[in-house]
Amino acid sequence: MTGAEGSFSIWELVDKTRTALSIAWHLRCCKLLIVVPLSAVGVWQAETTIFWPKLRVCDATVGTIAKRAARVQEGECHAYLVGYETFWREPLRSAILKWQPHMVIYDEAHRLKGRSSKQSRFAGRLVDVIPRRLALTGTPMPNGPEDLFGLYRAIDPAIFGSRWADFEREYIVKGGYLNYQIVGYRNVHELKMKLANSATRVTKANALELPPQVDVTVPITLGRATRALYDEMRKKAIAEVEGYSGGKTVAGVTLARSVLTNILRLQTITGGWTKLASGEIVDLSYEKEKLLLDLLSDAVPQVGRVVIFCRFRHDIDRLTAALEGKDRTFVLDGRVRPATRTELLERFREAKYAHLIAQVAVASLSIDLTCSHLGVFYSSDYSFANYEQCRNRLHRHGQEQKVTYHALVATDTIDERIYKALQDKSELSKSILDVDAARELFGGGNTI
Repeated sequence: MTGAEGSFSIWELVDKTRTALSIAWHLRCCKLLIVVPLSAVGVWQAETTIFWPKLRVCDATVGTIAKRAARVQEGECHAYLVGYETFWREPLRSAILKWQPHMVIYDEAHRLKGRSSKQSRFAGRLVDVIPRRLALTGTPMPNGPEDLFGLYRAIDPAIFGSRWADFEREYIVKGGYLNYQIVGYRNVHELKMKLANSATRVTKANALELPPQVDVTVPITLGRATRALYDEMRKKAIAEVEGYSGGKTVAGVTLARSVLTNILRLQTITGGWTKLASGEIVDLSYEKEKLLLDLLSDAVPQVGRVVIFCRFRHDIDRLTAALEGKDRTFVLDGRVRPATRTELLERFREAKYAHLIAQVAVASLSIDLTCSHLGVFYSSDYSFANYEQCRNRLHRHGQEQKVTYHALVATDTIDERIYKALQDKSELSKSILDVDAARELFGGGNTI
């Protein structure tokens, strides 16, 4: 704790729910506001039933905003679960302020990193209302130290201040186009020491005897036609396309009006499909898909259950069709209602041989996939938080076997750049969050 109030704790999946409940219990906080991703609601309900059975918990993540606000205003529960997407909206916002919780717990607190987002700004306002604040996350700075500002503003603004301009001047180096891009960081030693003095970091390696993780890059060579389309799109951001949709040959044009859109188009082409300017999706080739099926034909009989992570829904749809009739296949993406996800995951765990095709943004939080020890990244985004959290679904408390991750990477394409960027972000995060190294390097070995 920072004094008697704010706290910023980094728990890398080491029973952080029960740890947070234990902290609240010892501090005698009997009015709890717990801000969670929707996928974590069931976890908190189950954990409180086991470890704090007398704590009456109410779910304020369902129903209209008005109904959720009324639930909080009634004040009949000791703790209310609210979602990041809505806890800042009226009238729920006013209901929370009026209820005046003793403590707020932010689960997966890296969701507050966006300093301009409404949820992060409202969390900053709660500092003046809620005396005790606890943040739980395994990825506090997925993009870099700039993410710490939004987090600490919500937990203890005394650490890094409440003005972005001050934080930027102290720690950020700008450059690039019109001097808008972050090109580096300054005063990193000071930043590390502030983290060391205000955060508790418990890594899996420190607290658990988990088996090792193994990363395997699986290179894919694009076919001649796909490679020609990829190269044309990369150079010109527009290309003529001929492919298949609904069993019919389709011709058209694919184009990108921005760099970000072109990155998406290039990534879909490596997956064997693209979207035309008309909005129609056309299939181009099956190099990556065939390689995955070949990998699974050997792996599934040996490991039983495999988790396949995809960025795009069309990847998921293609793989679901390709795996039809090949063992049991389960799909977890944004189209699956939160209320049915628990049952779906339970059926996956019970299956002897099965595939779980999971959308990266959906499967990266608050689910346990330790029943599998083989993960495949079919397509990924640039989010280090999503990438690391997906990996940690398999490699966490309860895992007893070595976990292997296969990354399917089309040679000389955007795929290589994406995984290189994720690795670079991982190294940056580790270097800044390594409290022991910071103490040794900047503290002369003295205990802080």
